[in-house]
Amino acid sequence: MLPYYFPASSTKPQQRLYQRGAIYIAFWIAVGLLLAIAQLQIYVRSGGQHLWEPFLWELSSVTAVAALMPLIYRWISFADTCNWNKLQLSATHIAMACGFSMAHVGLMYGIRFLVYFLIDVRYQPGSLLSIIGYEAPKDFVTYTLLAGICYGVILMQREQRRQRRVVEMEAELLQARLATLQNQLQPHFLFNTLNLVSALMAEDVERADTVLVSLGDLLRSTLALSNRTSHTLKEELHILEPYLAIMEARFGQRLTVKIDCDEAAQVCMIPCLLLLPLIENAVHHGVEKTTSLSSIKVLGRLDGDALRLTVSANVGALERDTREGGIGLANTRARLNQIYEGSATRATIALIPLQPQGVEVVINLPIISES
Repeated sequence: MLPYYFPASSTKPQQRLYQRGAIYIAFWIAVGLLLAIAQLQIYVRSGGQHLWEPFLWELSSVTAVAALMPLIYRWISFADTCNWNKLQLSATHIAMACGFSMAHVGLMYGIRFLVYFLIDVRYQPGSLLSIIGYEAPKDFVTYTLLAGICYGVILMQREQRRQRRVVEMEAELLQARLATLQNQLQPHFLFNTLNLVSALMAEDVERADTVLVSLGDLLRSTLALSNRTSHTLKEELHILEPYLAIMEARFGQRLTVKIDCDEAAQVCMIPCLLLLPLIENAVHHGVEKTTSLSSIKVLGRLDGDALRLTVSANVGALERDTREGGIGLANTRARLNQIYEGSATRATIALIPLQPQGVEVVINLPIISES
């Protein structure tokens, strides 16, 4: 955590700005020294008396270029936003090249005259026309190179912004898809439970009242998840309680449910409402279709680098594990594919037939602990 006297919103950008500035200065100093060393050899062969002069000449030139390049970048950035035709763009670049040459010559020779004056050495670079004639062609080439570099940087930054926007849009789309899939589950439970209440009203009003109370608890729990896509396994088990109470009221002693989840597994994050549709499937495709004693088991274990969740029922048979337009397993598969698409460890879901009858659903998820 940053110390309280450093604003978190500005410290990191400021540090990055300092780092880029240091790299920028070091780059131009290195360029100036390389050019000076090359110029020094010519200077010595021509009989020069002051070995520091090539370094002054080249470093003064590079310093002027380094000072002017940010202005060129700003100009290129502005020109990139204008809807100029090729003729207008060419004319403005020619004008900018002329301005760059004048500014470069002025800064460069200003530095040189100042240094020569301070060390009391005579400096005669020649007439103004000869200086412009010598420097202007090189400045036009330099401006072209700098403008090309600036264009390249602008295009790279534009591509980076586009990629960031794509990532943001993909994340927003993922959240929207997950919200759609999750919202399909809530009315699904509501409709099924209301049908149950309707059936019980004619048989046992007290049991119907118990179911309505549990339904209220279930709705409060599920509606609280409207802005969430994941929570801990412990929270998921808490949501199961009112639903299981409804099932107990419906089937009585004919149905037993056993939940056995390790404490280490209960702190792991899982998609919201992951187990509810699996238990409902077990009820709908197994318990409802038999009059024999039925049992449903929910297990949660850590298995290496994965969280293994198992929902098994001793009744029912494995038919098709997906249904066109279905909400239960098809919805669960779709949500797992969306949530864990970019994870190093992919989520898996498998249906296993039990003998002599029954079905087991096994889900393996990457371990994500609650932060």
